[in-house]
Amino acid sequence: MSLYSQDWITKPIPVGGVVNANFDDPSSEQHHALNDVIHGSDGTQWRYVKAHAAIAAAGTVAIAASGVTQSGSTHSARVAFAKDEYGWVKKV
Repeated sequence: MSLYSQDWITKPIPVGGVVNANFDDPSSEQHHALNDVIHGSDGTQWRYVKAHAAIAAAGTVAIAASGVTQSGSTHSARVAFAKDEYGWVKKV
């Protein structure tokens, strides 16, 4: 992010217990425990999941007790996920 970028105004910043949470960077490697929940600086709630299938940016999913996504509309992806990637989805 550039010092002159306005991204910091619109991007929620993780607050609370989880270190190095990045809402915009799904990964093929697991970096947090599945089902970890954190809050954004804008009052949003985010859950760490594994994508059961590809998820489009702004696509909605539900989350199984295992932390794996499934069809549904309880959470939204900020960015696209490939199948089996790990990352954060926002509660809607």
